[in-house]
Amino acid sequence: MPVPLDTIRDAFPALESGFAFLENAGGSQVPRTVIEAMGRFMTESYVQTGAGYPHSDRATAAQQQARTFVGTLVGARDGDAVVMGQSSTLLLNRLAASIGDALDIGAADEVVVSTANHESHVGPWARWEKRGATIRWWRGDPVTGVPSLSALLPLLGEATKVVAFSWTSNLLGDIQPVAEIVKAVRAKAPNARVVVDAVAYAPHRRIAFAECGADALVFSAYKVYGPHQAYLVVREDLAASLHGENHFFLPNRLPYAFELGCQSYEACAGVVALGEYCTRTFGGVAEAFESFAAYEEPLQTVLVDYLRSKSAVRVVGPLTGDPNARVATISFVHASRCSAEIAGLAHQAGIGIRNGHMYAYRLCEELGIRSDDGVVRVSAVHYNSPEEIMRLVEALDPIL
Repeated sequence: MPVPLDTIRDAFPALESGFAFLENAGGSQVPRTVIEAMGRFMTESYVQTGAGYPHSDRATAAQQQARTFVGTLVGARDGDAVVMGQSSTLLLNRLAASIGDALDIGAADEVVVSTANHESHVGPWARWEKRGATIRWWRGDPVTGVPSLSALLPLLGEATKVVAFSWTSNLLGDIQPVAEIVKAVRAKAPNARVVVDAVAYAPHRRIAFAECGADALVFSAYKVYGPHQAYLVVREDLAASLHGENHFFLPNRLPYAFELGCQSYEACAGVVALGEYCTRTFGGVAEAFESFAAYEEPLQTVLVDYLRSKSAVRVVGPLTGDPNARVATISFVHASRCSAEIAGLAHQAGIGIRNGHMYAYRLCEELGIRSDDGVVRVSAVHYNSPEEIMRLVEALDPIL
């Protein structure tokens, strides 16, 4: 039997206010278990790791438990590296710089980058141009913006060293067939590494890192019902070749080589407690993430269908509510209304949505969307209700 939506919502204190949080792609709300675990850690174990006394031992354990939990959450192999950091932006910058050094990237090399990416997954690879490398842009459909495998294939070759794309674009809400893409890359560009941004995918579906075949993947815990912390998972053979900029006397291997300074140990405690929420509410972590699509499908279907019924509205991203094609992150523009005006009307009705380029700046340029105003983005997750979607529809209908 599905878990009642009221049971899910009761686990999130922020939802008690009645405000409709429909800007979850910018950061989700957190369950009570996460809040309490972080508070408990800061009360009982807020000390430095590795000192050998009980409080420090608990802090050390929290950090290791977070690594173990994340490895399980994303389906990593035993030898894969799990690196924690302040943000996915930071981790992708470190990864790109380290791969560039390890491969001695130069004029003979190419990197394929999806224009649907968040800039955090564009800029670090585009900087390889300073090394002499060529950037091959994987462009999306001119109307929806969604990248296709057929558009990728001509870009691949012996010179390709990295293919960088997103499992889900944080603006488009599409779902890419990652395993199929990786297989195609291996066939046409055998020397290439595949790096996947899963930040916008992770709140909606369970990641299967080993199964998808990618070499590295990032996601942000604060968009997956946790605290402000991010994780980079790196395949064992790639991790062995990478080095970082940590202190000379520390091990120059992952994860430590990328983890400069102290990590947020209280965030580690919060990440571990996310598993407790999943188990208490859904019976397990796998069960939780595998059920999210069922809660989101009616929300995204209603909203996409409504927006497509408006002649002045252009939906950017998949033109369907099909959960195999998209998540509940839906962006649109209006033929005559500014996106900021539309978002502001929702705010007046007690509904949180957003307008802007969503850091997919190049994608907006490619689609002819003003980067200063951008799209209107509505992003629901499993704790949102059909009533909240109808509130949004009623608030926006007078001007759409």
